[in-house]
Amino acid sequence: MYEMLVGSGYSPVSYDEIMRAALWCDLALILFTAGAAWVESREKHKVNIRKQTVLLPLDSQIVSLVCITALAVGLPLWIIFRGFSNVQLGEAGGVGYVKLASNWPLVSIMSLIYIYGFRAYLVVPFCFFLFFNALQGYHRVMAVMPLLYVVLVYLERRKRKWPNLFFVVILTALFAVFPVLKYIGRAYKERDYQTISTLLRESANNSMKLSAEYAPDFLDQFACCLTLADETGLMYYGKHYTYLAVYMIPRAWWPNKPSFASYMSELGSPQRPVHIEGRIVTYLGEAYIHFRHIGMIMYPLLLSILLTKWYRRILLSDFNTVSKYAYVILAVSFLQVYRDGLPSLLMFTVVQNMPAMAVIAVHVFKLKKRKANVQKYFQFAPRLRRA
Repeated sequence: MYEMLVGSGYSPVSYDEIMRAALWCDLALILFTAGAAWVESREKHKVNIRKQTVLLPLDSQIVSLVCITALAVGLPLWIIFRGFSNVQLGEAGGVGYVKLASNWPLVSIMSLIYIYGFRAYLVVPFCFFLFFNALQGYHRVMAVMPLLYVVLVYLERRKRKWPNLFFVVILTALFAVFPVLKYIGRAYKERDYQTISTLLRESANNSMKLSAEYAPDFLDQFACCLTLADETGLMYYGKHYTYLAVYMIPRAWWPNKPSFASYMSELGSPQRPVHIEGRIVTYLGEAYIHFRHIGMIMYPLLLSILLTKWYRRILLSDFNTVSKYAYVILAVSFLQVYRDGLPSLLMFTVVQNMPAMAVIAVHVFKLKKRKANVQKYFQFAPRLRRA
């Protein structure tokens, strides 16, 4: 990273820095595997003697009602933000939540596929909205996550461990195109079809030999983050996690709302302006910035223990339960957690996926109301018997 910009005063990431980052990544993988294996060994022998946990069933009527409402709200916004309408939203158009609502049609269809399966009247609009998401020209993940989601739903519904040939072909094509997907989207917006053709051809031929312009260089960015943290001597002890308490407040209401990634402006330098470029740190870089080596050890261990315990809990549960529905949504989001850090879990589950969160919230409210009615019954039952 920055190797081609030395003449402009930038400081390229050295091989020693990359080697250090690679070793920490290897150690994190070993620790994660060890934590998962430890939980698995403790939980495996309990499967035969423990009854399956009674989980809240997923109500198809609730899912349909929430998703149809979200579709009705999101579709006009999708039409406006995709440039198919001349309607101007004014100041409202700059509010992040309004922009996110324009993605509700796709999110709603994903939840409907979870309930009703891969029916033509759902698959066709899913592919339609996914196509435009892929060509938006900035967030490639908005195409990757929905595709991974439907793959997981397919595997769960068919009780398979591996996708069939159809999904393998799609995922292989996505892998080949992913590095240049952002640039294809920008070329599409400019109606530059010649550039799109060139990018597709180069990506198909050189997907394993990425140029510096298109390569994700996650390892380089992680290595850069470690060095910048050492050079500045800053350690935050989890301070920025407190900012998540106000994360849901729209920035339009609070322009100076503290940002979780504000530490990037303190770490960045003229030689490595990571704060200006919007570089990533990965969840390990986030661990190092906040807790140094202790964080690099504890983050993968704790994540592996929590995730494996949750996986074991829902492993035997029925597909149409709220717990498994939530698990699939969160499992897809962990792609972004690895890339951007733990706060991405809030961003890509609650914020980006509000219709699905509404489905879960309605089910929880319904369960609490049912429990309250049961408690009232037992409270008044003795009086009824005496009467």
